[in-house]
Amino acid sequence: MINISDELREKLKTCKSDVEACKMLADNGVDVEEFQKSLPDEVLNKVGGGYKDIIGDTVYCPWCKESEYDSISYQCIASLFSNVDTYRCRTCGKFFEKDWYDDGSIEMVKLDNDLNPLD
Repeated sequence: MINISDELREKLKTCKSDVEACKMLADNGVDVEEFQKSLPDEVLNKVGGGYKDIIGDTVYCPWCKESEYDSISYQCIASLFSNVDTYRCRTCGKFFEKDWYDDGSIEMVKLDNDLNPLD
């Protein structure tokens, strides 16, 4: 992966969408196309849409309850720099995160829709 400064990594942690993350990369002089080409296969495999986690937990939208693979867009670049997995539902257009708890449980958490760059 292309080397990014620690300062830019900290800024990227605030991004909730890939569009927002790519804009921030470009605004800070990173060639976004080259950056995307440098991503490891395990990240690129998640680009196409939603997916079931390795332990079999289905990702679903907490706003509209959509869970179809092709209807959930994993925000791989934004998630790459944060401690959470962020998604966008293609059905309702809203963002959400997957939260892991100490007891091993998982919950989908609604994000403020103002984060949606498409609205």
